[in-house]
Amino acid sequence: MFYYNFKFRNMENIEQIILLLEKIPLISLLIVAFIATILENVFPPTPSDILIVAIAAIIGTRDFNFIPLLILFVVLGSTIGFYIMFVLGNKFEHKIINNNKMKFISHAAIEKIELLFKKWGMWLVIINRFISGTRALVSFFAGATELPKIKTTILASISSLLWYGILCISGGIFGKDWKRFYEYIELYDTILIVILISIILLFSIIFIIKRKNYKKT
Repeated sequence: MFYYNFKFRNMENIEQIILLLEKIPLISLLIVAFIATILENVFPPTPSDILIVAIAAIIGTRDFNFIPLLILFVVLGSTIGFYIMFVLGNKFEHKIINNNKMKFISHAAIEKIELLFKKWGMWLVIINRFISGTRALVSFFAGATELPKIKTTILASISSLLWYGILCISGGIFGKDWKRFYEYIELYDTILIVILISIILLFSIIFIIKRKNYKKT
C-alpha cells in the first residue's frame, strides 16, 4: 500500500476494474487473485490487497463457500511470489547490487539491511505480509542472507495465511460494503507507518548518542 501512488491508487480506476471482475466466473476470479498475489511480490506496485478484498466481496455476495478456496489460491500465489524473490536474492544478489539495479538504495544501506536480516530475519519473514510495500524487499533479502529455504518459505506461507485470511473473510462478510473495511486497512497502514518511522527515529537517535559518547571516550 505504500506504493499506491501508482495509477491504481485512484479509486475510480479500481472501481472500473471491479466492475469488470463482477462479470467474470468465480473460477476466473480465483485465477486473477492468484496472479495478483504473485505479481505483488515481484512487481510491488501491483495493488493486490485492495483487489483481494474486492474479489472476496464479489465472491461473498455470490457464494461465501468459495472464500476458503480464495484463501488457498492467494496464499499459494503469495508463497510462489515470495519464493521467486527469495531465489533471486539467493542466486543473484551480488550481480543485482553490483550492477546498481537497486538504484533506490545505497550499498551502505544494503549492508545494514543484511545485518538486520542476519539478526532478525525469521521475525521479519513472519510479519512480512503485514507490512505492505516492503514484501519484495523482505523476500529478496531473506534469500540474500541465506536464511533456511524450507523454514523461511513455510513461515512466509503462514504469514500469508493469516493476512489473507483476514482480508478474504472480512471482504466476504462486508460484501458490497467492502470499501468501509478497506478504510480500516488504510488506517492500519497509516498507523503502522507512523510506528515504524518513530521506531527508526528512536534507534537513529540512540545510535547517534552512543556514537558521540564513544568518540568522547
